[in-house]
Amino acid sequence: MCGRFTRNYTWQQIQALYRLTTPASIPNFQPHFNVCPTDPVDTVVADEGSRKLVEMRWEDTPGGKQPHYFTAGDGSPVLTVAGLWDE
Repeated sequence: MCGRFTRNYTWQQIQALYRLTTPASIPNFQPHFNVCPTDPVDTVVADEGSRKLVEMRWEDTPGGKQPHYFTAGDGSPVLTVAGLWDE
């Protein structure tokens, strides 16, 4: 699957939704209306009893791709997607 999505939220929105730990410097998110595979994406991870936001790479699959466009059905600026990662 070749998933693309839109990122259009503020730090305050994402922090309130996931109760994130405040970093040393607050990110200044810019809208990105075509996040595609290999782009860095904001990812919420657990870290010693708290949650933090880190960038990870959104990856392609090696074989057959079908583009999909994901948005929140209720119009929310944040779409939560579960995922797996490999270090």
